[in-house]
Amino acid sequence: MVQNLNSVTKLENSKEWRMIQIIKLRIFVTLITSLLLFGCNSSNDPTDTDGDGFPDNSDSFPSDKSEWVDTDGDLIGNNADPDDDGDGVSDLLDPFPLDSTEWLDTDGDLVGNFADSDDDGDGVFDLLDAFPLDQFEWIDTDGDLIGNNADPDDDGDGVNDVLDAFPLDQSEWLDTDGDLIGNNADTDDDGDSIPDTIDVDPLDPLVTDQKLFWNLGSWGPASVWQ
Repeated sequence: MVQNLNSVTKLENSKEWRMIQIIKLRIFVTLITSLLLFGCNSSNDPTDTDGDGFPDNSDSFPSDKSEWVDTDGDLIGNNADPDDDGDGVSDLLDPFPLDSTEWLDTDGDLVGNFADSDDDGDGVFDLLDAFPLDQFEWIDTDGDLIGNNADPDDDGDGVNDVLDAFPLDQSEWLDTDGDLIGNNADTDDDGDSIPDTIDVDPLDPLVTDQKLFWNLGSWGPASVWQ
């Protein structure tokens, strides 16, 4: 009996015995870890019935190896579905085929038009842009639906912009004396200091023989005061 106890004591103190215990401990830890990861959490179940590389618990079609995801939930897998996100726009034409809230990206900046504050990327916010989907136009002064960059008469006053001293003001188009005040608003169009209302030639500052001169509080022909 004593001999058997001594043998057990020697075995417990041997390297072989300690190694066996370490191996047992590792096996036990591995089993516990596996139970925690797979046994208690079904989402980590490695079972892949159709062998498509996607575990059944994350495969929308666990029995169909040609399909594994259904973005829009229409029971048609994305591989066969012509409109994966179900937004009504074919995947071939949809720059965001997996996003049902976006299907257009006018400026190609990878931000869909619904989320993009400047759809055409012209530097003008859509809220201020008369042509939010046209990168070459952003303002339409006369409201004729032709952007100013293409419109030959921006203010729609009938005078071509090239000849219009005020191309963005439909009430003005001529500035005879170059004082930056259009003739329609200017009281002295030719800038000769004679009011247009009494100037016999309000558009010519060089005509002097017919000018009216101020004298004693009133205007009169030059001949009267000579």
